[in-house]
This record gives sequence, structure tokens and C-alpha cells, in this order.
Amino acid sequence: MSSPYSLDRIATDLTLVYGAESYIRRRGGQDPADPEGRACLAAVIDMVLNSSDVFLTLPGTGQGGDSQLVPRLREYATTVPNSAVALREEVEVEIARGFLAFARARGWSWFHRWVSFQLRDPIVVSGHAVRLQGEWITGDGRNAWKTYMASAGEALPGWSNLMPVSSLPDAVLAHKRDLSDWEFPLCYAFDVYRRGWQYAESVRALGRGAAYLPHALRQNALESGTQAWAEVELVQRHLWSWGHYLCNVLDDEDLPAYESVEAIMDLVDRIKNAMLRNGCPRWSEAGYIDDSGAVVDRKYLAILQGWIVETAKAASVPILRRALGPGEELAQTLSGESVGEAIELAEDAVGGAILLPLKLLRVAVRVLSPELVARVDTQMEQRTRAMKALFFRASYDYKDLVPSME
Repeated sequence: MSSPYSLDRIATDLTLVYGAESYIRRRGGQDPADPEGRACLAAVIDMVLNSSDVFLTLPGTGQGGDSQLVPRLREYATTVPNSAVALREEVEVEIARGFLAFARARGWSWFHRWVSFQLRDPIVVSGHAVRLQGEWITGDGRNAWKTYMASAGEALPGWSNLMPVSSLPDAVLAHKRDLSDWEFPLCYAFDVYRRGWQYAESVRALGRGAAYLPHALRQNALESGTQAWAEVELVQRHLWSWGHYLCNVLDDEDLPAYESVEAIMDLVDRIKNAMLRNGCPRWSEAGYIDDSGAVVDRKYLAILQGWIVETAKAASVPILRRALGPGEELAQTLSGESVGEAIELAEDAVGGAILLPLKLLRVAVRVLSPELVARVDTQMEQRTRAMKALFFRASYDYKDLVPSME
């Protein structure tokens, strides 16, 4: 990828983290939840496991309130306090225009679900008390709403109140002040959206191509934020995604032991340790997606994906309890000799899953760092057969971790 932003240095915000936590608690019967909760959780997990530097932007100096996920995330992330930088007037005008465009694109229903979660969830409520000195809408955000959003009602025709304000907790309702019942929840969403622009500027100041991975509400905050978010979705789909696989584990009704923040993060810890033990690559070392979104070299990518599967096994990541497809059932009934033949057929189908070391080196040098090439080359002779078997079994053992090569 030719992006100036590095997937090895990623910053995010507590809005995304709270959304991720709501998805875990939703599986345990908690409600309401962020409508983007699943994507948030997958992003948080992949960020921790695929980035060497993780940053958590904060509007002030406070952090997570009653959150269980924030303390676990701090084990991997460096906090960036006071990230809400001042914005120029022309930027404020662009923010107002961008927010209304985003609102029209997402629609009333999405905003109703998100605001209902944000203004009622006890973890979000307690977090605001810590992060914003008890306020729910920043002073600058309230002023920007009054100055630049006077035409919001005309721009969003047909939008009724996002939620009955009378149903809000007293701790929230106390901050309504001079805003109407229609304005208050929408102004709150505008303030959260606006801080995305501020955080993106702060992340840029971190240097060395750090990328900002925002919540979907802030997805179009700046071109840099949009691009970083899009790239993460792209590599999750084409390379591998620990995050999406663990979301599937969380969703598996036959695996109730993982329906908690502690259980999921303990599993993340196990994967992290297994990656360190066997030198498992991260996204930034895989260099396999070009500007058009196509996989550059499927042959070597298959080897890296086999490495991912091996790491999952070493970390005792649970295999999803699901019905096997016809091809997978057939694979499990094959004899040892037939399995060997099937592996050769599988290699042909994907263009050759395993390469000879010399040929491998020629391919890898074009797209990988010398350090990773050396690590792979020294292990190839003793692991060629193991990699073949792992790649073949990956089609059913960890199907949702390693995407199809089709």
C-alpha cells in the first residue's frame, strides 16, 4: 500500500472503545449497545495485535470511568491527553457541513440507536464525568452548534426528537440547559463528531505517519481519518483479522465462557504472547495490497496466513462450533494418503501455497522487510510440510480468521 499512514502506529478514541465494550456486554444481556459495536471491537482487537504503537486520544486528562475495557487497553496503549486542539473558523464551517451530510447519509434510525446508547449507558455516563469534568457537551462544541448549526432543522427535514429527553438519567439531563429537546441529543452527537476533527490533528502531530482510527461517527472527520479507517477494513478482509474472528467467538452460543471483557482480553493476551514467541507477522509486515485493493502476491500471503493459523493454535484460540460444509466434511474423512493429494490440489487451486526457499526469497524481497525475509527463510526447511498442512486445515479450522483466497 502506498498510503502515507502507518498501520503499525494507530491512534483511536474512547468513543470507539466504549462501542467495543458495549458489544461484549450485549452478549451478556446488557443493553443498549452501540450500533457499530461489532466493528468497534474488531478494530480494537486488530489494533492491539497488529500495531507496535497504539495511542488513545483524550479530550482532557481523565480516562475511562467504570469501563472494564479501558484499563486493559492501557496495558498496550499510550494515552495522549488534551487532544482536543483549537480549530480555525473555516474548519468549523466544514465540520458543520460534514456533520449534516453524515447525518443525512446515516439517517434518523442510526442516530437514534447511537444516541440512546451514549446517553443512557452507565459506563459512558461515568466516563463523561471523568473525561469532560462532568460536562456532556464541551463549551466549544456548544458554541459551534449555536454559531454554525442554526439551519440544522431545515437540513434534516422530518427528523423528530432522537429520543425522549425525559427518559435520560438526571446526571445527563442536568446539562441540557438552553438546548431544546430536539437539539440536545443532536448537539451531543455534533460535539462528539467535532472532536474527531480535533483528534485527527493531534494524531498528525504524533508524526511518523501515525493513523487515526475513529469511530464510524467520526469516519468522515478528515481525509486522514477516513483513509485510515478504510485501510483497516481492507486488510481485515484480505489479509487476516483477529478482531473479526474473536467477534465470531463471542457470538458463538456454544462458547459462553468468552462473554466478558476479561475473557476476551485474556484471549488477546494469549495471542499477543504467542505472536512474540513464534515471531508471527503483523499487517505492516505483509505488504500485500496494492492501491486498487488487490492482493499483490497470493503465494507468499498463503504462507503468512499459515503462520497466523499456527499462532492461533499455539494460543489455544477456540475453534468455532459450527456446522461443517460438504467440502470440509469430505476433508475430515480422507485417509492420510488422500490428504496429501488434496493438499497438492489445494496448492494448485491457489497458485501454489508453498514455494521453495530460493524462489520464496526472490518473491519476498520485493514486498517485505529484510528482517521478516530472514525470519521466514531460516524456518522454511523444517516447516514446509507443517505449513502445507496448516494451510489446508485453515479452510475449516480457522476459516473466519484467514479469509478465502478466492
